[in-house]
Amino acid sequence: MSISSQGSTLVALGSDGKVFRPAISWLDKRAAEIPREPEWEDETLFGTTGLRYSPAWTGPMLHWLSIHEAQTIQKASKFLLVGDYL
Repeated sequence: MSISSQGSTLVALGSDGKVFRPAISWLDKRAAEIPREPEWEDETLFGTTGLRYSPAWTGPMLHWLSIHEAQTIQKASKFLLVGDYL
Protein backbone atom coordinates (compact mmCIF):
# COMPACT_ATOMS: atom_id res chain seq x y z
CA MET A 1 0.00 0.00 0.00
CA SER A 2 1.16 3.55 -0.58
CA ILE A 3 -0.23 6.89 0.45
CA SER A 4 0.15 10.12 -1.42
CA SER A 5 -1.02 13.59 -0.52
CA GLN A 6 -0.74 16.99 -2.06
CA GLY A 7 0.09 20.13 -0.18
CA SER A 8 0.52 20.84 3.52
CA THR A 9 -2.80 19.89 5.10
CA LEU A 10 -2.33 20.37 8.85
CA VAL A 11 -3.67 17.87 11.40
CA ALA A 12 -3.73 18.69 15.15
CA LEU A 13 -3.43 15.80 17.62
CA GLY A 14 -4.15 15.88 21.33
CA SER A 15 -2.14 14.06 23.99
CA ASP A 16 -4.30 10.97 23.36
CA GLY A 17 -3.08 10.90 19.74
CA LYS A 18 -6.54 11.71 18.39
CA VAL A 19 -7.51 14.51 16.02
CA PHE A 20 -9.46 17.13 17.98
CA ARG A 21 -10.24 19.77 15.34
CA PRO A 22 -10.83 19.64 11.60
CA ALA A 23 -7.66 19.59 9.54
CA ILE A 24 -6.67 22.78 7.72
CA SER A 25 -6.33 22.08 4.02
CA TRP A 26 -3.43 23.45 2.05
CA LEU A 27 -6.09 25.08 -0.15
CA ASP A 28 -7.26 27.16 2.82
CA LYS A 29 -5.67 30.61 2.57
CA ARG A 30 -6.89 32.07 5.89
CA ALA A 31 -3.27 32.78 6.86
CA ALA A 32 -3.01 35.30 4.00
CA GLU A 33 -4.76 37.87 6.25
CA ILE A 34 -1.83 37.92 8.69
CA PRO A 35 0.94 40.43 8.03
CA ARG A 36 4.15 38.60 7.23
CA GLU A 37 6.88 38.30 9.79
CA PRO A 38 10.14 39.98 8.67
CA GLU A 39 11.85 36.61 8.21
CA TRP A 40 9.11 35.62 5.74
CA GLU A 41 9.96 38.42 3.32
CA ASP A 42 10.58 36.97 -0.10
CA GLU A 43 14.30 37.61 -0.47
CA THR A 44 15.20 36.46 3.04
CA LEU A 45 13.03 33.37 2.81
CA PHE A 46 14.12 32.54 -0.72
CA GLY A 47 17.77 33.03 0.14
CA THR A 48 17.43 30.63 3.09
CA THR A 49 15.06 27.98 1.71
CA GLY A 50 14.87 28.45 -2.05
CA LEU A 51 11.09 28.86 -1.67
CA ARG A 52 8.69 31.80 -1.82
CA TYR A 53 6.16 32.57 0.93
CA SER A 54 2.76 30.89 0.75
CA PRO A 55 -0.12 31.05 3.26
CA ALA A 56 -0.66 27.35 2.41
CA TRP A 57 2.51 26.38 4.29
CA THR A 58 2.52 24.96 7.79
CA GLY A 59 4.29 27.94 9.41
CA PRO A 60 1.68 30.51 8.38
CA MET A 61 -1.14 28.09 9.33
CA LEU A 62 0.35 27.66 12.81
CA HIS A 63 0.78 31.42 13.09
CA TRP A 64 -2.89 31.91 12.22
CA LEU A 65 -3.89 29.31 14.84
CA SER A 66 -1.76 31.05 17.48
CA ILE A 67 -3.69 34.28 16.89
CA HIS A 68 -7.22 32.97 16.31
CA GLU A 69 -7.27 29.61 18.12
CA ALA A 70 -4.66 29.83 20.87
CA GLN A 71 -6.43 26.98 22.66
CA THR A 72 -5.61 24.71 19.71
CA ILE A 73 -1.90 25.46 20.03
CA GLN A 74 -2.08 24.82 23.79
CA LYS A 75 -4.10 21.60 23.50
CA ALA A 76 -2.08 20.01 20.68
CA SER A 77 0.62 17.56 21.57
CA LYS A 78 1.75 17.60 17.95
CA PHE A 79 0.89 18.83 14.49
CA LEU A 80 1.32 16.56 11.50
CA LEU A 81 0.86 16.85 7.77
CA VAL A 82 -1.96 14.64 6.55
CA GLY A 83 0.39 12.15 4.89
CA ASP A 84 2.30 11.71 8.14
CA TYR A 85 -0.93 11.30 10.08
CA LEU A 86 -2.23 8.59 7.75
